[in-house]
Amino acid sequence: GVRGVVVDITERRQAEQALRQSEERYRELVENARDIIYEHDLDGNYTSTNRVGQQLTGYSHDETLNLNTADTVAPEFVDKAREMLNRKLAGETVTAYEIEILSREGNRIPVEVNSRLVYQNGAPVGVQGIARDITKRKQLEEALRESEEQLRQSQKLEAIGQLAGGVAH
Repeated sequence: GVRGVVVDITERRQAEQALRQSEERYRELVENARDIIYEHDLDGNYTSTNRVGQQLTGYSHDETLNLNTADTVAPEFVDKAREMLNRKLAGETVTAYEIEILSREGNRIPVEVNSRLVYQNGAPVGVQGIARDITKRKQLEEALRESEEQLRQSQKLEAIGQLAGGVAH
């Protein structure tokens, strides 16, 4: 004789397929984002980065995995990045800040960083972050500062001209 048990696994297969589709949508979202999306451990060693991060910095995915934040953050901003991590570890939730990162060729890229801690079994193990390239914003801010300075200079010259005209009159 033969004995057998038949179990309908339709629901389990549908759930697995839905999970795969959800993971694929998440992966596409991360890869097609316009901002750098990255993860690193608490020592600053990168564990992942998206395509935009690779394009902006010039590092391949594999190269990124051999880098530390100290390698990619401009030297004068390393302490600020560490301070923001320490503030997160101390319980602060909002830690948006601006720093400059370095491309493979040594070019500086100003970015606005927003990050959060990653937990495993209730303990922090790393950081997930989004870094937005703010180069254009910085250029516009500088152009505005220059325009304001030119306006102040022309106003000073106009005032001096009026004063000189009044003295001569």
